[in-house]
Amino acid sequence: MEQFGHPLEALIIWGDFEAIVRQHDSGRPVVEELTKLLSHDDTAVRAGAIAGLGAIAQTDISAIKVAADRLVALLGDHDADVRRNASWLVWLLAEADVDTVKSATPSLIALLDDELDVTRGAVTAALWGIGRSDPEGLREAIPRLIARLDDQISLVRAAAAASLALFAQTDVHAVTPAAPRLVELLNDADANVRRNVAAAVGSIATSQPDAVKGSTDALFALLRDNDSAVRSHSLAALGAVAVIDPQATKRAIPELIRLFSDDDQLVRGQAVSAIGAVALTDVDAVKDAVPQLLSMLEEEDANIRGAAAGALGEIGGIDSSLVSNAVPKLVTLLEDSDVYVRGAATAALQAIGEA
Repeated sequence: MEQFGHPLEALIIWGDFEAIVRQHDSGRPVVEELTKLLSHDDTAVRAGAIAGLGAIAQTDISAIKVAADRLVALLGDHDADVRRNASWLVWLLAEADVDTVKSATPSLIALLDDELDVTRGAVTAALWGIGRSDPEGLREAIPRLIARLDDQISLVRAAAAASLALFAQTDVHAVTPAAPRLVELLNDADANVRRNVAAAVGSIATSQPDAVKGSTDALFALLRDNDSAVRSHSLAALGAVAVIDPQATKRAIPELIRLFSDDDQLVRGQAVSAIGAVALTDVDAVKDAVPQLLSMLEEEDANIRGAAAGALGEIGGIDSSLVSNAVPKLVTLLEDSDVYVRGAATAALQAIGEA
């Protein structure tokens, strides 16, 4: 019979993680015991101990924070299974409390080329999680994240694009070398990839629209994507690209107006905002949207009311005659219960010249 040096070793080797969770739930110091086993000589025990902590983390992520430093150290383990399990748990910790694993960034960057697909997936996702609170910490990883846009695993491509979208808000010039590949990936088969790539294209277009000028046709096609988040991010990107590619963007106007009736409220708001952005370059092109924008001032959703007021202000700031019928409704919105709506109405009336 196989001998185990610790009672938990048997549960680990047998893969009975439900029993480990039950012991944790009963009050036994299982996390402390598993943390000690992270230093075991047997790679199977180390990998299993991480898996046991991961099982506990599914319902009690805060309990495993005490193991964070050791888990970060195991990102450099010589065993691929240990690295895989550690990277996934570091990802979970990054999602729950990024401060516990900020020190992991250099080790995570080193694992972007790991031999295991699942490890690369967890690593790129963890870097994104850390980057949400510390985007500057991603700087060293940018060239390798750009390279991961070609990874065969969709999770890796999606997480790499999400990280690049984050960093573009800090230093867009560092991310612009990725622009050609990002534009190509707008046609990726995976919705998560398309969603994050559209966000990255939008982040770049906000300050460097020329870098993604060739994205207009692909973004236009994504307005009919089955995934609402893809549609939303594509709309935001189109609004930014419209500044330097107005003629191409004009073709999307009927589609933008159609999306005023989308079943997703965020998409509807993004469509309204995109119309406002197009108005800045060609106000005549969006005049057909005015009647619906007027009716949207009376919508129940405050975000829609505010977005409609903003778009009418952008149109009216260029040609007030197009939105003269909006003035009474905008005046009424000055008393709206929502502060965002009141602010948007005030700004719109000022733009129109009626304030």
